[in-house]
Amino acid sequence: MSVLELGCGDGRYARELLAAGVRAYSGIDGSARMVAAARAAVGADERASVVHADLDRWEPDVAEVDVVVARMVLHYVDDLERLLRQSRACLATGGTYTFSVEHPVITSNYAQPDGAPRVRTWQDSGYFDEGRRTCRWLGAEVGKHHRTVERYLSLLSGAGFALSGFSEGRPQQGHFDSQERYQAMRDVPFYLIIRGIAR
Repeated sequence: MSVLELGCGDGRYARELLAAGVRAYSGIDGSARMVAAARAAVGADERASVVHADLDRWEPDVAEVDVVVARMVLHYVDDLERLLRQSRACLATGGTYTFSVEHPVITSNYAQPDGAPRVRTWQDSGYFDEGRRTCRWLGAEVGKHHRTVERYLSLLSGAGFALSGFSEGRPQQGHFDSQERYQAMRDVPFYLIIRGIAR
């Protein structure tokens, strides 16, 4: 398969995909530092290319691909409708588009204590008031867009996709080194993962 990754970061998944035998890999990221790291990760592999581009202004220049993936990046995008349509233009009919975002329960209200992923409760507030939110992340103020689950699904459908998968990141006990951490992560959904098929 050929893969387009939006928000490719440091290229760790690019390396895995290439090792798994993808026909072609294209990565896009808005951070020059991440692009440099991703290019180093893929090395001289002729199947791979990594481009520095702002996803809000990105114009597709890749050949038709079989898979588009976007891990934990779409909540940073201002015009998600446009990006989904641009992504659909890159996909072969029947191709898959899989993305993950912070769960809308989380993005609705960042006024929580530091270390929130370890707390057992999350106060939802203004869930249906979509828009930009600010939170602290890695010592800086970061802007993210809060959208409801309904909005994500509506935008996906409007861009030419049929829903084919949906997950709220249910924790699996084997992935945790302590029962306490596992139980804490079962109390609040932190992730939303959606897969669409290009119509």
